[in-house]
Amino acid sequence: MSSRSNAQEEPIAVVGYSCILPGGENVTESWDMIQQGLDNIAELPDDRVDVTAYFDPVKTTKDKIYCTRGGFIPDFDFDPREFGLNMFQMEDCDVNQTISLLKVKEALAHAKVDVNDGKKKKYWVRPWHRWWIKSL
Repeated sequence: MSSRSNAQEEPIAVVGYSCILPGGENVTESWDMIQQGLDNIAELPDDRVDVTAYFDPVKTTKDKIYCTRGGFIPDFDFDPREFGLNMFQMEDCDVNQTISLLKVKEALAHAKVDVNDGKKKKYWVRPWHRWWIKSL
């Protein structure tokens, strides 16, 4: 039997998805925002950066920001234990990795996959990232 015929017998399907955009915490909120024509570009949140300490309108000023508006995703809670990680492992993770874990979990939930049912299963997850997140 060729590998092609084996592949034809293996079921495959896209069954779940997830995303996060500024102004939306999940697929539904993000899609609603797009349908309403909102871009959710806003002033820097006060709880993320002290604009008065870092702002300079001159673009080339070292260690300063010249723009006070942007697209900001909402704060999120992350419990590393939920993913089998400990606090030492989290020291090496950045915010993009934690968001990826949360969004993969959401995509699996969207696909009605119970990863805690005790059954060993293999899932192929294809994350597609189109972001750059800078922690301020």
